[in-house]
Amino acid sequence: MRTPIKHYDKLFEIYGTDRAIGKHAENAKEKVKKWGKHKETINLNDDASFLKMEEECNDEPITPHATNFTMGHSPKIGLSNQLTGSQGTSSRGIKRKTTMSDKLESEMERMSQGIQALTNMMKDGNLFYERSINIAEKQVLTAEEQVQVAKEQVQIAKQQVRIVERGLVILEQSRPRIYSENDVWTELENLGVMPDLRMRCYRFFMQRR
Repeated sequence: MRTPIKHYDKLFEIYGTDRAIGKHAENAKEKVKKWGKHKETINLNDDASFLKMEEECNDEPITPHATNFTMGHSPKIGLSNQLTGSQGTSSRGIKRKTTMSDKLESEMERMSQGIQALTNMMKDGNLFYERSINIAEKQVLTAEEQVQVAKEQVQIAKQQVRIVERGLVILEQSRPRIYSENDVWTELENLGVMPDLRMRCYRFFMQRR
């Protein structure tokens, strides 16, 4: 178990310059910084020993035992494998692109067909609407004509009623009136005939009736 040192950071800042400066006197932080500065990427192409070993392997004849080694470490075969893999990847990419383009083309064709169908339907709807409007206008005109005809018929009927009324008046005026006994006496009174002569006139008209 390690015991923590109190105020380690402050003590390090104060007494850090007075510590040992030998080969192995670095602390952990300094070692990490040093490793970060001296860290390099290893490139096998820059290594002369690796290139020499590769040339020796290429100069040696291929044997059954060396086949596995050559196949596994030959840059040409590795390159051919990479080319084959890249060709396979590119072919798959081309197939995917072709498939996607086919799908997009089919979708666009479906969309165009749907738009064309909608356009045709709208045209048919407009034609039907125009025909309906024309039929409605014709019906309105027919109704107006019928109303006008009905008005004319009403006027004709009124004229016929007037003619009939006039005919009745004329008929009543033209036919002879039949007076009863009371009517005769009343008419004599209305005419102002004297009472002495009234009876004689009454008898005279009754005998003539």
